[in-house]
Amino acid sequence: MVKKLLITIILFALLFTSPITVYAEQDYLPDEYVDIEDTLPEDVADKLPDGVFSDDADEFTSSISELTSWQFIIDYAFDVLGLNVDEAIRAFATILALLALCALLNMLKHSLENTALGSALSLVSSAAIIATVVELSKEPLERAMSLLEYVRTFINTVSPTMTAMYAMGGNITSALVNNYGLIVFITILDNICISSLEFILGICMALAISSSFIEGNNLSALSNGIKKAFTFFLGFIMLLFTTVISTQTLLASKADTITAKTAKLLAMQVIPVVGSTVGESLRTAGASIEYLRSNVGVALIVILIIAILPTIITISIYRLVFIAGNAVSGLLGCSREGTLILEISSIFGYVLAILYISSIVVIYLLTIFAKCSSALG
Repeated sequence: MVKKLLITIILFALLFTSPITVYAEQDYLPDEYVDIEDTLPEDVADKLPDGVFSDDADEFTSSISELTSWQFIIDYAFDVLGLNVDEAIRAFATILALLALCALLNMLKHSLENTALGSALSLVSSAAIIATVVELSKEPLERAMSLLEYVRTFINTVSPTMTAMYAMGGNITSALVNNYGLIVFITILDNICISSLEFILGICMALAISSSFIEGNNLSALSNGIKKAFTFFLGFIMLLFTTVISTQTLLASKADTITAKTAKLLAMQVIPVVGSTVGESLRTAGASIEYLRSNVGVALIVILIIAILPTIITISIYRLVFIAGNAVSGLLGCSREGTLILEISSIFGYVLAILYISSIVVIYLLTIFAKCSSALG
């Protein structure tokens, strides 16, 4: 009798002290999620449908449906694409005009008997191309660096929301694993992507310029080797990270589920009527929290895509511009200038790979968050 009484007291203590929060209509979402709206850039916040951060359940779910619709995503992608087309046309026209000038100077160089004057003309044309291409590359590459810093800020911003919603569903161990995983990812992002990327871009840019100035000294192999080695290293680190965080989250989720089911089983055995009622209530709460967590996870994924898409489209369009410029340089016989343009397009491809790897890992973490089952179910 005393043993049953003690078990009953312990179970009631666990139920009343468990981190399960029942939200009223005006508190449908945790405060940590609602606070994310204040940290978003204005150009991102303006694109979101009304109600994405609303406390009203109906308004929130309807806004998520609009946010994930094909029409919204395609319209947004075409809006961003339209803003970059004019800029890309101007950049290509500038490169085309300079390549035509370089071709003209090369023809003039071959018609001159004074080789020194011809070399000077060739040097001037190469310097003009280098200055123009470097200036055109400056803004997109700065935007890429800013995007990586924003991804870091985004992770810091959504981390409290993910931890709170893991805990709401009784996934205490999963919340700890998720928080630890986000800290590790931010460390990787800071020390490998952000800190090293600018340094490596500077080296590759210097090698590309050197190749265009010094005839017969093609340093593209060295530049490509550096980029491939860094990309392989980053990809390997991210692969290890996603593997570890996936297995740990799965095991932590199962451990939380077993703990919750054990507590409910003890409750139903010791106090059959009350325990059964509590078990049904917890299952209902668990299903509601899973639905809410899925909506929040999907919303965070789409918000991240909206934030990264403009920069990725800009980098992609500029890469296409430089690839087209390299093709035109071959037609006009500007091999030296074409080498530089080709190397710059390769650098843009390398930056795209870094952005893709970093963004996909964040989306993967948010997908695990949205798909994780509640321990209360």
